[in-house]
Amino acid sequence: MPYQKTAAGLSEIQSRQLGLRAELRRLLIMVDGKSPVAKFAAAFPAADVEALARELAALGLIADPQVQPAVTPAGSAPTLAMSAPAAQVATPTTDAPADFAQPTRAQFNAARQAAVRFVNDNLGPGGESLALRLERCKSPDELRAAVREARGMLERILGASTGQRFIDHVRSAAANVV
Repeated sequence: MPYQKTAAGLSEIQSRQLGLRAELRRLLIMVDGKSPVAKFAAAFPAADVEALARELAALGLIADPQVQPAVTPAGSAPTLAMSAPAAQVATPTTDAPADFAQPTRAQFNAARQAAVRFVNDNLGPGGESLALRLERCKSPDELRAAVREARGMLERILGASTGQRFIDHVRSAAANVV
């Protein structure tokens, strides 16, 4: 199936913000909207190129160009009609947890660990790059930026309610540290 880069995919190529592993980044760059991913299999002899494509799709970096937005009532968010597992398209919010502006080290570690666990539990292997980015955060500012990014991705893939549950989970983890 041919995939095309999404706006997030194009942005990732320029910014390298997610820190994709080499094979994912290479496939993202190769995706052209015309060629089926199977065509690129020779470039990935040790990997399942279809699995890599599914991972990029789960991250919202590539999409099937034949997927058409479903008709929705005026004022509601569109959803994508997909043959694969259904996914809602939500407008990511830019709210980041403002709580814990100066967290203790224990609060920071608890929030980071909760964020990583939530991403792994909800996105599975498709969220590996994002989970690693969260895990590598060394400061509260880095973590806030990564949490904001993770929330946006969770909202794009799983809907706005999942993004809000993510924020609530991270805040709760930090608040419950003594």
